[in-house]
Amino acid sequence: MTINKQKEKFWKAHVSEGLKCTGGISEYCREQNLSKSTFQYWKRRFSNSNSNSNSKPTAKPATVNPFVPVSVTREEKALPDPEWLARFVGEFLRGAL
Repeated sequence: MTINKQKEKFWKAHVSEGLKCTGGISEYCREQNLSKSTFQYWKRRFSNSNSNSNSKPTAKPATVNPFVPVSVTREEKALPDPEWLARFVGEFLRGAL
């Protein structure tokens, strides 16, 4: 058996057992004295090789959100000057306008 096949067999067994570990991958790697990043590498590698053997595409279709974020604010308008308003109403009531 070649070194590459030995590595693959070694990591396939560890990935399989690590995924079953109730304490999670970090705990499994710590208990087995394995590098977590190397474990993740082999996990991805096996995952990719399994998905490549399937004829189904793994990519999900892109979804487009038809909504655009909008911010609605209420603009406070200043009230007219009270003296001006009093003159306006007085003239309006006298029919001057």
